[in-house]
Amino acid sequence: MRPQLQRIWRAWCGREDGGAIVEFVVVLPVLLFLMFGIVDFSRAFAQRNNLVSAVREGGRFGATLELPCSAETAIEDRVLSYFTSVGDPVPSRSDIAVTFTGTCPDGVSNITVAITNYPFSPLLLPLPANAINLKARAVYRWERAP
Repeated sequence: MRPQLQRIWRAWCGREDGGAIVEFVVVLPVLLFLMFGIVDFSRAFAQRNNLVSAVREGGRFGATLELPCSAETAIEDRVLSYFTSVGDPVPSRSDIAVTFTGTCPDGVSNITVAITNYPFSPLLLPLPANAINLKARAVYRWERAP
């Protein structure tokens, strides 16, 4: 009986039929983690790029106005309309800050448009809401500044 068990054991353990499947199962989680990490980083980079473009659009719009101090809402609308055209989630008005250096109406020298607390939720790690916040800021010189 002993030689018969040895023969069965050698026949069973000597085969390498499932080796590729075992290697695949070991490597798959690492590959998926890397893939989703690359996708999440790409999404974050794209949203950050859209965020910067939106504040730049608002700042440029404000820099070309005749009296930017009275058009703070129009500058915010310009930033929000950029998000609508791109298709990203639109931030709330409270997250958009438009500030002016100098005194209105003639002493304005710079216009600053900033967005803070823009939420990004990654696909890979289930983080609580608003765990990652993106922000962007653009400063433009008012074109009619003295």
